[in-house]
Amino acid sequence: MPPQPAPVPPPATATERANSQVHSLEADVTYTKADGTTSVRRLTLYSFNRQGDIPYSLNARQEGQQVTKQFLIERISQLVVVDEPSISITAVEELRTWIPIKIREKGDAPVRQPARREPSPSERLPAKPPASGPSAAVIAAPPPEAIPPTLGSLLPAGAKGFAVFDLETTGTAHSSRIVEIAVVKLDAQGRITEEWETLVNPGVPIPNEQIHGVSDGHVAGAPAFTEIAGLLAAKLEGHVLVAHNLRAFDLPILQAHFETIAGVEIQLGDGVDTMPRSGARKLKDVCAQCGVELAEADAHSAMGDTRALARAFRQGMAHVTAATAYVSVTTNALLSAPAPTLTRSMVASPQPKTSWHPMQWTLEPDQTFAASGPQSTKADSPIRRGRDALVQLGLTYKKVNSIPKRNPPDFLLTTSLELDNTKMRDARASGLPVVLLSDISTAGIGSSVRAWRWHGANQG
Repeated sequence: MPPQPAPVPPPATATERANSQVHSLEADVTYTKADGTTSVRRLTLYSFNRQGDIPYSLNARQEGQQVTKQFLIERISQLVVVDEPSISITAVEELRTWIPIKIREKGDAPVRQPARREPSPSERLPAKPPASGPSAAVIAAPPPEAIPPTLGSLLPAGAKGFAVFDLETTGTAHSSRIVEIAVVKLDAQGRITEEWETLVNPGVPIPNEQIHGVSDGHVAGAPAFTEIAGLLAAKLEGHVLVAHNLRAFDLPILQAHFETIAGVEIQLGDGVDTMPRSGARKLKDVCAQCGVELAEADAHSAMGDTRALARAFRQGMAHVTAATAYVSVTTNALLSAPAPTLTRSMVASPQPKTSWHPMQWTLEPDQTFAASGPQSTKADSPIRRGRDALVQLGLTYKKVNSIPKRNPPDFLLTTSLELDNTKMRDARASGLPVVLLSDISTAGIGSSVRAWRWHGANQG
């Protein structure tokens, strides 16, 4: 009969802990990585970290390596102390009780490197996992690349669940402004607990309506980010963020928005990024690999993208890695403030609610036009691409700093009716037709496009 593990001691008093804790401890640890592979590692344990009141990771160095790494306690299926092999712990909750007794919490005391010793011949050989039991079952499983991690294994200790989200913005730079946000919250088992969405007034003209379909008119009555920041922080608190291209796009933009808000102090954590490092990288393709279809009508709408990603995420993704921290809110003085929301379905009309009146405009090859967009030094900005497209159709581009009263162009091409620059003011004053960049994407010679003329101007 195999030797039985020694019983785990009961919680120690503060004095007992101070007398028993060590600066470092060697142990053979059976550890399962996020990709499902399990191995036995000899680790030198230096300290541990807490998530709230719960020990959630060990700071340790693997034998033969020079870097100290974090090892999640919930992924340890067995820990055997090298100098005291009778101490063999296999239950996670027992580990959480035993670790604070024997190992110092990070920051309690300086870590001292253990004296180097020459390993014995038997120690030079990698430790073998037991021939039976939980570890043997994991090792005998299919190849790791085919085993998606369980949703629970992606959560740090203490997390309530996941907040899958998507942003639609005025551009791709980290300084871009949010125009729409959607959140689908999941519990640790993948069950949907809440859905929430709203358009957001970015406070600046929207130059890329053709990408996501959100216009200046859509957001005219939408709340600013300041108005929803408190409610959004409360919804995200305790959850792990999940987004496609989270670390390169959604996370830095969301962080930049919260940093401008007085009254909310929030740490967004590291989250789970569903963007693979190689292979299919578009959201539509990643969803398809999980058996989820992202309909064309839903693509580039915040809630459409978020719902599809949430369904795919629940199916399991082998390439994702676990989060180490969830969203933590330390101050939220805005939660009691009213937080209005406005969704796409609530917008009564897609037309801008201004004094612009719509009209039809037929594109002809002998027409001239000027162009107006946000100032940009880029050679490939949206307004320049639109200008070049009209030139290729046979129209003539007039490069002007203002709209001349004598021989004006036939119309002005612009990215937004909300722009307030010289050419747009001249167009309003003279009644010059204005064509939006988003309305010429599929236009050709002889086709009619929507144009706008300022109400009250002399139409001639």
